[in-house]
This record gives sequence, structure tokens and C-alpha cells, in this order.
Amino acid sequence: MKYREGNMKDHLVGSRVHAIDLFCGVGGLTHGLEKAGIDVRLGVDTDPACGFPYTANNDAEFLLKSVEYITAEELRSVFPEDGIRLLAGCAPCQTFSTYNQKASQSDTRWWLLLRFSRLVRETSPELVTMENVPRLTNQKVFRDFVDDLEDAGYHVSHRVVNCADYGVPQQRRRLVLLASKFGPIEICPESGSTIREQKCSSAVRCTVEVSGIACTIESCRGHPT
Repeated sequence: MKYREGNMKDHLVGSRVHAIDLFCGVGGLTHGLEKAGIDVRLGVDTDPACGFPYTANNDAEFLLKSVEYITAEELRSVFPEDGIRLLAGCAPCQTFSTYNQKASQSDTRWWLLLRFSRLVRETSPELVTMENVPRLTNQKVFRDFVDDLEDAGYHVSHRVVNCADYGVPQQRRRLVLLASKFGPIEICPESGSTIREQKCSSAVRCTVEVSGIACTIESCRGHPT
């Protein structure tokens, strides 16, 4: 879906972000998104032990299912008709961790990022986010993921951040990616309010805090995306 200046501004201002959290685990990302004011509708994971802590600590429903087999129709049925849709997918990182000296492409978890990419293409949410270990940037599967997003019309921003810079009491480096169909998006060096709109002569800006990391959605007037 492409947004011209007028309908994109209407879509942003006053709209709530609704999210689905793939590879949700016990719900750490979901909890952060909810605290940022985002309406998380569903968490998806293959571990049945995650169901109770996920639903006990969050308002979202839990679906016990592999991302490999979930369909776009299932996800679309969860999102409301209005608002901004966010698809989050923090695939298991053990395969790419520096602590895993035996990682190889024979590990089925290696390809989960491409399963996520399939769901992004088929559901076409306005926003996409993921995080993983920094080492993932060296892998072709990550470059293919970014290429798929850009081919689908997303503006993509990714970099390695230190979680301590965002208020987490831990020196922890993570790769964070944000993608937007509204226009250029960037990972900002400071966290901000949940959603704030800024207007200027050249752009409409909306800053959204995603799991403690503030990102800016910007669309220049006269340059529809």
C-alpha cells in the first residue's frame, strides 16, 4: 500500500499501533511494546512453556505454532481494520551467537528470518522491527532479509546499539532493525515519548518508541512512498 501526503498524514496522526510478536518467547518484547503504548494483539512461539508467563504478564493472546507454518490470513485476522500494523520478529539468536562455535546452515533456525520475511511480504504491515545478535549482520541471510524488505517498498534502518544507552542496566550490544512503508525511518540515539508528532515546512514526523528505542517516521511532502 502506497501513501500519498494526505492519506499518510491522516493514517499517522491519532492512529494507534497494533502489533504481532513472532518468536515471542515469554513476552519480553511484547511487554516493552505495551509499555510504549503499542497494542500487542498476539504472540507466537513454538514452546508451550511460554504460554503461561506470556499471557500472565501481557494483555496479548498466545498462539502455539511455528512461524514456518503460520499463514498470512491468520495474522491479518488478528489486526484490526484501522490503525498502524507492526510485525515484530526476533528470531532465535543462538545460531548466530559468538558462543555457538558449531553454527551452520544445517540448523533449521538459520532460515527462520526468511520465514519472517515471507510473512512480511504476505501481510504487508506498515512497520516491521526485529532484533538479534550483532554477528547476524555478517550473514547472507540477513542481507537477503534487508533486500526483501526494500524490494517490498520498505525504508529500512538497522545498526548495532548498546542497550545501556537506552536505560537498560546492562552493557549489551544488539542488532536492531526498523522498516517503514511511510517513508525514511531511523533509530534515534535517545528514547522519547510513545508517539509525538512534529510538523515543519518539509515533512511530517512521527516518533514511535519501540521496546525502548525511539524511531522516527518521516515523509517529505511531495515525495510519496
